[in-house]
Amino acid sequence: MPNFDDQKKFLLFQLANYFGLKGFLEVKWKEFWQEPLTFNSDLQFWQTLFADDYGEFLFRNQGRSVVLRHFKLTTWLPFVPGLEYKRSVVDNYIFNQRVLRRDDGHIIFDMHTKNDYVLNGYSSVRFDRIELDNEYYLILNAYTSTQSTLGIPVLVRARDINLHNLDDLQSRFTFEIHGILDYYTTNDKRFQFAPSSNKIPIIKAAFRLAMVETDSHTEETEASAWALVDVWDERVKKPYCIFSSFSVGNKDDRKRANGFLKDYFRREYNTSKYNIITDYDEISPELNSDFGIRDIGANESLFYKFIDLKKRYRL
Repeated sequence: MPNFDDQKKFLLFQLANYFGLKGFLEVKWKEFWQEPLTFNSDLQFWQTLFADDYGEFLFRNQGRSVVLRHFKLTTWLPFVPGLEYKRSVVDNYIFNQRVLRRDDGHIIFDMHTKNDYVLNGYSSVRFDRIELDNEYYLILNAYTSTQSTLGIPVLVRARDINLHNLDDLQSRFTFEIHGILDYYTTNDKRFQFAPSSNKIPIIKAAFRLAMVETDSHTEETEASAWALVDVWDERVKKPYCIFSSFSVGNKDDRKRANGFLKDYFRREYNTSKYNIITDYDEISPELNSDFGIRDIGANESLFYKFIDLKKRYRL
């Protein structure tokens, strides 16, 4: 587990680098005339990357055609794509599960356990559309598991998909996605953004995005609401990450998860001496945080806002 200063760097630099995808859009679209890489599950995708040298695989296959078959799409992306797979499958990491109590079928973990989960990949984010050259783009999440945090980032043109009812289609439709494998590289050496290199994979859905109706019933998909919170402990301010799972497509469940985050320390630790630093949702932030995703990176003043953040947190 990183120390407190490292933990702040870990989270804030992840936010900054995800926003760097706006610059990534300016990379020319390209295609190599090779046999396409076909994946039938998110686990197969990550297994293929980690069976090889992660960064070398992306470099060698950059621009290659990719087909994702029978994937679901959601607006909720993994905060660090591939990290949960690496920690749970490749590293065989076992989470410490310290339980405070059980409430109506829900297990309430202590703050150290929640912190552990978030820092090891169990956290979601949602971004608004991005404009470039009079065209709007969306960064979506393609997945097959019941945990959306195992999914793959997919870049699509906003006009190619109906965003308003996307998360309501989870139980009845899947997608066949034809695109190009590419990656975004962060140049900040203090934070290795991807699980084993400084490259994050992303599928550019350039060719076809076909919706396929399915007869089979699919389980509800979980995403993870989370926040970085400063808590005063014996005159010392310490940051913790907390999370609450919610069902994708269920707005009431997400409201419940947001309420859980806002009241967690007051309810479970009987303290009001805390403040929420970050929000995970750019489209409809509800956590009353010091900094939201929109505040940090949704405009051209990102650089200056981030400098202010570094000063505030003395990074």
